[in-house]
Amino acid sequence: MKKLMLALILTQLAWAVPPAPPDDQDGFGPPPPPPGPEMAGDRFGPPGPPPGGPGPRGFHGRPGMNSERVLEFLQKNYPEKAQELQSLKAQKPEEYRRALGAVQRELGPLLMMQSGDSQRFAERLAEFKVNDKVHTLSRSYKEASGSQKSAIREQLKPLLEQQFQTRQKREKERLQHLKEMTQKMEARLQERDAKKSEIIQHHLDELTTGQELRW
Repeated sequence: MKKLMLALILTQLAWAVPPAPPDDQDGFGPPPPPPGPEMAGDRFGPPGPPPGGPGPRGFHGRPGMNSERVLEFLQKNYPEKAQELQSLKAQKPEEYRRALGAVQRELGPLLMMQSGDSQRFAERLAEFKVNDKVHTLSRSYKEASGSQKSAIREQLKPLLEQQFQTRQKREKERLQHLKEMTQKMEARLQERDAKKSEIIQHHLDELTTGQELRW
């Protein structure tokens, strides 16, 4: 009888052991891919495939984020940048590839945002253009001669003022949000102070009442 029981226990243990993972998932293979941009929060819109289906793997592996879509977006919303990239493609293909990759990373949120809040999209697009122009001018400044540097500084100044105003607006919005949270917390604390005895009595009842007496 003991031998029979031991055999049954060993059989159950054998069935309980999970099967060995495949060779490419034994802990030494490549890690699972990170979540796509659609799972990165409200900056990219709700989870799920983009409208029109998942589409092919895009530029840098992002679904639907291929170079053609990026260039199409630029042609429509920022044509001078599209023209700049096309010229770079013909003259310096390797530099074009790096520049396109950098633009694609910056445009990711905008491409996902354009079908949502139009005002927010317009603000982010304007911000993208200003940041891109500042980057381009600052790079040109390093390569410019002494006579050209002064002209570039004059072009940079109004753009930096725009960047400053954008940052100030963001910080004020953040401050307003913090104020609203603080007001809600203060109201909650005042309410708890007013109901101090009731809260303590309720918690006392919870701690001293048997589970079998609760609904």
